[in-house]
Amino acid sequence: MGDVAIIPYETYEQLKREKIILPRGIAKAIEFLREENVEDWEIFVNSINYNGYVTSSCKMRRSLAIYCRSTSPESIKKLMSALVNGYEIEPLTVDEIRNRITEIVNEWHKGGADVNDFECRKELAGQIGGYLGSLTTE
Repeated sequence: MGDVAIIPYETYEQLKREKIILPRGIAKAIEFLREENVEDWEIFVNSINYNGYVTSSCKMRRSLAIYCRSTSPESIKKLMSALVNGYEIEPLTVDEIRNRITEIVNEWHKGGADVNDFECRKELAGQIGGYLGSLTTE
């Protein structure tokens, strides 16, 4: 296990109380690893360990290592707190939602849908509704 970070007790107590908001990509990486039955302590240690996830060929693992190294020392504390106390996913901005809806509409047009056909428009509305319904902050 080699390099293990030791933090002061006061920092641990502070982290124990905070519910963290994580970037969407980091939350997805944690969920991906948990689905692969990786323990939370392993996620943490390998994210901050120099020889851990930073050298991985897995994009999800590497994103955790990059997050811990490139943002600030605060990101390491955030990751620890998120793994201990749970987290919320950073909400999408209005522009991000608008861009995704635009992509859905453009894909619909490319598929040769007839704008004047009510059933086709209903299908588009269903696709947009499905996307909007999938947005959560859990």
